[in-house]
Amino acid sequence: MMPRPLPSTRLLALLGAVASTFACVIPDEPLSNNIPEKFSIFVQNASIPIVHNRVMNFRPNGEDKHLVLRPSGEPTFDLMYLENGLLQYEGRHAVIDLEYNPADDTTKMFMTDRTFHPTAIFQPVYSCNPDTDELQIGLELVSRLTDPPVVGGQIGIQTAGDTYEFRYTPPHNALLDARFMSVTMVIFRDGLSPPTPSSTVSSSTSSATPSQSSTSSSTQSATSTTGSTIPTDPASFPPVGNYNFVSCYAEPPTGRALPATYASADDMTLEKCAALCSRYPYFGTEWSRECWCDEELTAGSAPVPLSECNYPCIGDTTEICGGSQRLSLYHNDNWTGPQHPNNVNDFELYGCVTDSPSHRTLTEISFASPGMTLEACADFCSDYQYFGAEWSIECWCGNDFTEGAGQVDISQCSMTCGGNRDQLCGNADRLSVYQLAAI
Repeated sequence: MMPRPLPSTRLLALLGAVASTFACVIPDEPLSNNIPEKFSIFVQNASIPIVHNRVMNFRPNGEDKHLVLRPSGEPTFDLMYLENGLLQYEGRHAVIDLEYNPADDTTKMFMTDRTFHPTAIFQPVYSCNPDTDELQIGLELVSRLTDPPVVGGQIGIQTAGDTYEFRYTPPHNALLDARFMSVTMVIFRDGLSPPTPSSTVSSSTSSATPSQSSTSSSTQSATSTTGSTIPTDPASFPPVGNYNFVSCYAEPPTGRALPATYASADDMTLEKCAALCSRYPYFGTEWSRECWCDEELTAGSAPVPLSECNYPCIGDTTEICGGSQRLSLYHNDNWTGPQHPNNVNDFELYGCVTDSPSHRTLTEISFASPGMTLEACADFCSDYQYFGAEWSIECWCGNDFTEGAGQVDISQCSMTCGGNRDQLCGNADRLSVYQLAAI
């Protein structure tokens, strides 16, 4: 018989009972993944004094709460709880999403009330404090609920400007370097304080973390340097390739103004962001190093005074890359978006045709690929009269349509192809159909 999980109401009693002992013994009873009594979190990695024994704080970002190490952010005194493995706070839960860095394959962890981000699932586990050898309870990452879920992985700390933020790495990540500082997340509450960082830790922290005075000085310097050169008229900003400056825009109260694609780089420039967003009509830079792209602005984003976009681009300090929750917004007025080309290999465009999983329109052969292009589908169906692309990644072939299929407005086939975002490959239950051209 499996041992019963230890009820959460007994956790502190057990910790208190062993706190005065000198030998740490891990109990055999597993812990429940529900801890309703609210708690705080500190992190441990005794080999990295700069983060060891520092407390998790919240840094507000609209309705979200970014997770950072003290002294940055706002205190989190006994605010969080665990429900079925979900780390929660006032209707928000911990997710792992956004600000993905392809250079080291890491992703941000933060708290949000939105349900479409991949959730972080934790399991309470016993461990022994590396400094005192006392029993403690940590939160071990079980999985990231993508589709399919990613089992395992590690939470760590990375620098982000003048803060230390929480990030995630998947298992067996060969791209990690010393910037990712793996940590153990440990809970404390009900009058139990986390260990006080030693003088060694404080010294290391002060030498590696920009001090308050130096941060303020840097901020003032950047503001004054850029403030004297920021034009007061949007028309005074030079174009960036095919993109023209729109204005300084505020992020909406919730979410992002341009959420389709995101990148962050230590050498960010306007030109770099424009290249990253070349498949979109809009791009915006923010926080000196962030680049955001989309086809349109989300509701709630609005123009603000140009002076509020005053952060120099980290890769070119003569350029402006937004501000705090502020986008330097650019638009390509001549952008046409993904298209249905009139001809693909030996085929010509027929139109957008209905389809159904229970009653396929083209029934001869098919295949699916995340790298689907119209050319690939045309090659695959070269022996047939018709080919149709659907759902961005599917290709269907046939010599005629099944009964009941009908042509609809071409605008209903609006999904970009998985392998070429300049092309359109159908939609849900819609085929972008091409017919073999007459010789």
